[in-house]
Parts: sequence; C-alpha cells; structure tokens
Amino acid sequence: MAYVKGATTDSPVIVLGDLDFNDLKSSLRDYLQNSNVFTDYDFEGSALATLLDLLAYNSTFYSYYANMIANESFLDTALRRDSIGSLVKPLSYVPTSRRGARAEIKVTSSTDKTLRYGDPFFGGGLNWTPVQTYKVNGTRRIEIIQGNRVESYPNPSIVDHGISHQRFKIPHTEIDTTTVKVEVNEGNGWNVWKNVNDVEDNVAGVTAGGKVFFLTSSYDSGYEIYFGDNIVGKAPVHNSEVKFDYVISAGEEGNGVTSFTTGVNGIIVDSTVTASVGGSDPETVESIRKYAPTFFQTQGRAVTRRDYESLLRQDNKGIIAKVWGGEDNDPPQYGRVFITAIGDDGSLLTDKQKEDIITFARNKAVVSILPEFVDPNTIQVVLDGPVWYNLDETTSSVAELEDKVISFIDNFPLSTFDEFFHFATFAGDVLQLDSGIVSESLIVYLRKAVSASTSSPVESLSIRFGNPIAYSGGIPGDILTSNEFMALVDGVETFGYLENGGSGIIRHRGTNGALINDNAGSINIDTGSVQIDGVTFVSNFYIQVLPREKNVTSKIGLILTLINDSVELVSVI
Repeated sequence: MAYVKGATTDSPVIVLGDLDFNDLKSSLRDYLQNSNVFTDYDFEGSALATLLDLLAYNSTFYSYYANMIANESFLDTALRRDSIGSLVKPLSYVPTSRRGARAEIKVTSSTDKTLRYGDPFFGGGLNWTPVQTYKVNGTRRIEIIQGNRVESYPNPSIVDHGISHQRFKIPHTEIDTTTVKVEVNEGNGWNVWKNVNDVEDNVAGVTAGGKVFFLTSSYDSGYEIYFGDNIVGKAPVHNSEVKFDYVISAGEEGNGVTSFTTGVNGIIVDSTVTASVGGSDPETVESIRKYAPTFFQTQGRAVTRRDYESLLRQDNKGIIAKVWGGEDNDPPQYGRVFITAIGDDGSLLTDKQKEDIITFARNKAVVSILPEFVDPNTIQVVLDGPVWYNLDETTSSVAELEDKVISFIDNFPLSTFDEFFHFATFAGDVLQLDSGIVSESLIVYLRKAVSASTSSPVESLSIRFGNPIAYSGGIPGDILTSNEFMALVDGVETFGYLENGGSGIIRHRGTNGALINDNAGSINIDTGSVQIDGVTFVSNFYIQVLPREKNVTSKIGLILTLINDSVELVSVI
C-alpha cells in the first residue's frame, strides 16, 4: 500500500494539485518508487532523473499556459490589452485612443487666406494643424490640434462581399479616434459616412440605409472599422472603395505648449489665447477594466449623473468631468444638468472643448433636460500659522526643516474634483516629516481669487465656498477679509478692503479704515455663500473666509488647491 502526500490507496497516485516544478517532480518520483515497477532504481543520479525533469517541466509549462488562458478569459483578471479589448467588445466599449492636445491661438493675415485642416503649425517640438477650415483676413481666433494628418487616399481598401463580416484595419495605432473620417466610393463618387456614435440616437436611430461605420478595437491595440448589414446600417456595394482620414498624435506630450508658429505663407501667429490642453495617452488596462462595465450600464443614454461622467470620459479622454443636477444648486434650477471639467493636468478647457462637451451631452440627454457647462470653481485652502520644532530632537538644520515643510505643502495632492482636505491627516503627515517637528498651530482659511482691471471691471460677484463659515459672534472682520484692492468709488479709483460686519453683511472700507459702504454684500454662513453687489473692482483681489471646520469638503464643481500663505517654523525653546 502506497502513501503519497496524504493519500492512502491500494495503488500509488499523482497529486494533481502540485503545480510547482519541485512538487511535481517529487510527486512523479514518489509515484514511480511506489509502483512496484521501477524497483532498485536510482531516481537521483540516473537517466530516469532527467526524464522526471522533462515530465515536470512539461507539466509546469502546460499548467501555467492553462492558467494564463483562464486569466485572459475574464475582464477582472486579464492582463493583455488585446485580451481586454476583445472582452469589452460585447459591452460596446471602445478603449479610448490617444487624444491630441488642443490650443486656441490668434492668427493674422493682411490678405484673404484660407487655413485648411492639415496645414502645418509647429509648437513644443511637435506638429499641429487647424481642426477645420478657416477664412482669415485680419486677426482671427482658431483652434489647432496636435498631430500629423494622414490620408489613405492613394491606397483605398476594397469591399469584398465574399469575406464574412469584413473589417478594415486603420493602418496606424497612435491615432486620435475622434478625428477619424471614413469615405466610401460606391461608384458614384466619394461620400462621407458617419461614425455611428455621432448619430444622435446612436444605434437605435440607424436605419437599414444609414451610411454609418462602426469603430472597434483590433487585435494589436489599434483600431478597425466595419459597416452595417442592410438591417442596422447600410452595407457598401461589392468592390466599393474605402479610405481613411485621421490624425496621428503624441498624446500627453502636446500639453502645456504656449508658443506656436506656422509654415503657411501669409499667415502669422499673433498670440496664444489658451495653452494646449486635453492631450492624453491611450487608455490604460486598469481604466478599461473600471469604466467598461459602467459605460455598458448607460446604454448610450445619459440619465443619472454617473451616466454623464462615464459617457464623457469615453468621448473626451484627457479631461476630468464633474456633473450634478440643477436641484443641487442654490437656488435650485430644475430641468438642467450642469457639467464642469478640467484637463487631466488641471488646466482649463478651450471654448471649443466646452462646446463639444455640451453638444455631446445634448445628444445623450433625455428629453426636457438641458445640459449647461460651467467653469470649475477653484477655491484655495490657505494655511497660516506656526509649525513648532525642537533642534534637540533632530540632526536636521532649521533650513532643512523649512524645506521639508514647504515642499510637502507645495506638493500636497489636492487639485481635482471630489478631493477633500482632511486636516488631521495633513497635520499628522507634517509631524512625520522629521523627528524635530513636534507640533503645529495652523489655521485654515478658504480663499477665492478673482481677476479684474479697469478694462474688465467686476461689479457683481457670487462665491460658493461650499463649506459652512465660522460664526462671527457679532465681531466685524473675523470671518471674512480681503486683500487691498482698487475700486471705483464715485468714479474715482480708490484703494480699500472688505470685512464682514456683525450680522451677515459685508463692509467696504478705505485703506485708512474709513467706511465707504456699510452694505456691500452679504454672507450665508451655513451654505458658505458670499454675495458682493456694492463694489466695482478694477484690480485683482481675493475674498477669504474662516471655515467652521478645518476639514474642507469638495462639493459640486469645486476644486480645492492648497497654498502656503505664511506658514513659519518656530522653535519651542
């Protein structure tokens, strides 16, 4: 009777659960030793040991292969991008391609000139091109996209009805799929066919004669298209020609470019209106794994807030969007959905990007809901006060301690939607920077910075801090302050500042403390809202409030950024 790894039987057995090479070899050796066939054999030094090695290697290889095949068959465990691309096809999810960065610039021409899609522009060591055709005579704002335009006109693909479910591979993989245009020649000239996702009602609105194409991922992490079957979408006639037009992009490399030139004769780049934003690299495996199921849940329609965010991410890679219903506004605005967004790098979007987002949202929204874009509300979390240190507790110098604290504040991750500032965590991390840092007495303020000038004055202002403001206790100037700014007072430019009054009002004073306006605005301390109506600002300024809690939350459309106002290191000795 043989005893093999806890199994007692009349015959020796091989333990199937042993997949490690050494365990497999040991199990095979035990099987042979107890089989009463190979008696008196040396299983360590004979040729039989080599055969056992080969058997163990072979079994290990196939067990690994079978395990990998199983892993790549499920979205949760797949690692290869092409496997994941195949798994999400039944979910109608197309992994997002690279996105070319976009910028707004001003160009000037002294005569009538036409700028066409594909004309060369240069900036940041990369190639750019206008997003459409522009007529220029004088100075005009245009939008450009980073990338090289590619046309496959000389070598069109041919439709062959002898091929079942024929697909047409887009030659390049580094493309921006939002720029893909497909033209088909059925013998009567070239005609543009639409991407089915650009049709207002998506697949549900496509008839048998709809000239649309379907974009999907290919086996090599690239993209391919196919056409309809005369039931959902038109099938091009046999021997039709198909050609592509698209942009090859460098993705994230195009972000942050502020200076551009052009190779078009007679055109001069006058200035940059908006630095390039929105460039992004292909969607990561983890992102596909996360967003494909949520995209499928939307079924191409935007009903809930998360539906909008999922659809916008699929259509506009390179941006971070935040969506909320009008009922959450103060006061409520029913029948509207509000969208705000920034670039992945925190930059503001161009006007064209905002228009594209609203157009896309309108096509996906249910009837009677009106989408509206609002610029993100950036609120600064301001730190002020001492950080206490004791040099007897550390080998670091005061300068080194200062560098550690300042660097930590400057690099603290707080610059996008839905992030909140948890003061206890922040303070604990500061104390962990060095053994010489022993305590802190920091105060947290919230600040809104506003731009104004004599040519662009600000006469009315509503600020949503999104957090309750501290109680004033009837003491003026302790919960709301401002910097010194210039305002028009009876037509005269006058320096002054703002402070809270004792009962929810805002006062405007001159730099000498003289009262200019006893009712320049109001404060709602419970909602964190500030309204200023009685001041005409003609210089940059900020409004600063003291929140009720040091923990600051980020609510609808709110972006928090952390800044160091006057944090200083103070010795405890």
